[in-house]
Amino acid sequence: MDEAVSWIQRRAGKQGRYENVDGSRIAAAGQSCGGLLAYTQRSNDAVGFLGIFNSGLLGNTTNAQENLPDGMIIEEPEVIKEVKKPVFYYIGGQGDVAYPAAIADYGNLTGAPKWIGNYPVGHSGTYREPDGGEFGVAAVKWLEWVLKGDKAASKFFARGGAERAGWVCTGSRGLEKMDLYLESWKQVHNEG
Repeated sequence: MDEAVSWIQRRAGKQGRYENVDGSRIAAAGQSCGGLLAYTQRSNDAVGFLGIFNSGLLGNTTNAQENLPDGMIIEEPEVIKEVKKPVFYYIGGQGDVAYPAAIADYGNLTGAPKWIGNYPVGHSGTYREPDGGEFGVAAVKWLEWVLKGDKAASKFFARGGAERAGWVCTGSRGLEKMDLYLESWKQVHNEG
């Protein structure tokens, strides 16, 4: 994932295909094992936000190292305390194999704004539905808020929009500070 971030930063804003890409506004997200990869961006200063879909640190469960894809490692649950950027969790309810790990991660995350929602469809989410279904809608709202500063999109997370869409929101903390976080993120990345 580090290579992907570097790749897009090198191309962002250049004439042609990537001229409308803003390399200073990057979020890392992933589903299942991809969520574990997204967590690796916790120390990458170019990445401002993490989206964890149907995932959680495997050290919070009894999964064995040998069951993981090549190159994937189990990180200890304590690494969640290293995360200092906003994290949004999208989980498939108690039928999602990642549910226990995600709940543990959410509970152990203390240094950043956070949101967790459950849509009770299991580990596969709604990704096979048109436009990704409810998981796709939630992902777009998240990115519109954190990357574009869209206040209307923020209401999905802070004003009950997720619940009206069928999500069971089991928690949020620090979302009222997101405007300050977004503003400081802009300043750090020389956007004014």
